Amino acid sequence: MDADGELVRPWVTWFIDVATKAITGTAVTPGYPSRASILAALRAAVLRTGPYGPAGGVPEHVRVDRGRDFLSKTVLGAFGVLDAEVEDLPAYSPHLKGTVENLNRCADRMLFAVLPGYTLTPAPRRAKKKADSDAPPPLTFEEFTAEVLGWARWWNTEHRPAGLAGRSHAALGHLRGRLVGADVGGRRPGAEADQSRGALARP
Repeated sequence: MDADGELVRPWVTWFIDVATKAITGTAVTPGYPSRASILAALRAAVLRTGPYGPAGGVPEHVRVDRGRDFLSKTVLGAFGVLDAEVEDLPAYSPHLKGTVENLNRCADRMLFAVLPGYTLTPAPRRAKKKADSDAPPPLTFEEFTAEVLGWARWWNTEHRPAGLAGRSHAALGHLRGRLVGADVGGRRPGAEADQSRGALARP
C-alpha cells in the first residue's frame, strides 16, 4: 500500500460475531496496528447506527489470542466498561478460534490476493506474473480501505454461510453473544484478537 509515497504493509483489525458470522467492526491501519485501531474497530462493532450496523451490539464474551494490544489496560478497560468477559486463549490454538481463522483465510484468498502488490502467491505462480515494471501501482491507503470495507459489506449482505440457511446477516440484527477480534491481512491468519502483518508489498 502507498501511504504518502511510502510502501507499507497494511493491517486490518476487525471483530466478527460468532453466532451470525457477521463482521461487526473494522479498522484499517497503514502499518502496525495500535490500541487506537482496536478501539476504533470495537466502537464500530458496538454501534448499530449510521454507517455501522445493522449487525453489531455489546458483546458478552470476547476471545483474545494473546494479542499484546488487545490485552493492554486501555483495551481491557473498554471491555470492562461494556461488561464483556474476555477470554485469553492459549497460543497456537486455531481450533479454538475457527470463526475468525476462516474469515481471515477467505479475506486472504478472495480479497488480498487480487490486489496490486500482493506478495504471498506461491513461487510457481509468481513466476508467471508480469515484470515488476509492468505491475499495477500499489493502492493508496484510501483505495485499500475502500476495498476492505466494500468486501466486508459484501460478506455481511451477500455472502451466505450455510448455517444462516440463506438469510442475510443484515436481516438477523445482533445476537448478544461471543465476539471475535483480530488483526489480519498476512499469510499467518489473525487469531481471535491476534495481530498479523498485512499482505501487500514489503517496502
